[in-house]
Amino acid sequence: MMASTRFRRWLGAVLLVSLAASVAAAQSGKIAGTVAIAESGETLPGASVVVVGTTYGAATNFDGEYSIIGLPPGTYTLRASYIGFAETVVEEVRVQTGLTTRIDIELTEDGGDLGGEVVVAAGRPPVQPDETGSVQYLDVGEIE
Repeated sequence: MMASTRFRRWLGAVLLVSLAASVAAAQSGKIAGTVAIAESGETLPGASVVVVGTTYGAATNFDGEYSIIGLPPGTYTLRASYIGFAETVVEEVRVQTGLTTRIDIELTEDGGDLGGEVVVAAGRPPVQPDETGSVQYLDVGEIE
């Protein structure tokens, strides 16, 4: 009888930890997209995309695609770089809980001027393809 009680407690603890982990994962968002050459549209495998001021980042795969997961909701700045190309900074990237924010980045060839940087502002697409209903997002400033 005592072994059965211990097993139930152990099983309850495992379920509680699993539930807490899934709730924590559900309270994060994702940034994904591609990095390509501005002039030709050709994708860049191995380009670096980082979220400025955090430890989050990714390198593009063979098809020039990247994915940064587990980001807490908020507004971020992305920096994309690749050798021989000017860095591109994308500002005002908004990450929302449970959603993927798609940011496709184009890099321009660096004409020998090392350290060049291009700054772009991210815009919210008119339709969120992963939303099936009417949704309104508020940030702390709007609530106050």
